[in-house]
Amino acid sequence: RQGVVRMAVDRGSRAPPQRSNEPVLPMNEKIKADPLRVIISKGGDEGDELLGVISLAEAKEKAKELSKDLVMISPKSDPPVCKIVDYGKLKYQMDRKKKENLKKTKVNELKEVKMSYKIDTHDYQVRQRSAEKFLKLGSRVKAVVQFRGREQQYMNLGTDLLNKLAVDVADIGNGEKPKREGNRMIMFINPIQEKLIKSGAKDKASKKERQAAKAAKALAKQEGGEEATEAA
Repeated sequence: RQGVVRMAVDRGSRAPPQRSNEPVLPMNEKIKADPLRVIISKGGDEGDELLGVISLAEAKEKAKELSKDLVMISPKSDPPVCKIVDYGKLKYQMDRKKKENLKKTKVNELKEVKMSYKIDTHDYQVRQRSAEKFLKLGSRVKAVVQFRGREQQYMNLGTDLLNKLAVDVADIGNGEKPKREGNRMIMFINPIQEKLIKSGAKDKASKKERQAAKAAKALAKQEGGEEATEAA
């Protein structure tokens, strides 16, 4: 009896293809609308020049003349709006704007710091440092004091603790009035933008100082090695 040889067939991945959320801008030969309202990107401080409503053929010819791309930026307008621009630069600007918006979203994140009304000094200082770190990064802080069962009769101690935290971080954040939320007391602390800017500038300055000190140390080490070689 002859054996049956079965060969494994690679049918490929069954996972659905990944779809990008990036908007696809029709450009050059993929543009079919006619006529078009056309803008020419001048770049730099010159701004943009409105060329007006022209035919698709004229728009392509103008883009070719300027060695740039014809990119549709507003297909739903009447007529559709296209821009004669270097697509690589346009894509870079779009990506940079997206990153800036994402950064702003992260900056506005709400961070939570939890405490007990019976918290000891060391643990309180840890929570305070965490709140200060979040505020310096531009995040809003939600301070929470949790109570269980009969502990709720000490809600006033939670209020006192939150007020203390507000005072201790007052140089970089504005604490709102503590309020009750179920079986816990909460308080929101908002970062002070001016302090945030100064803190960022200070961090940059200290980083430059560290880099300069490191470079000076390396240079001194190099010069010391050269002197030892010459003495030898």
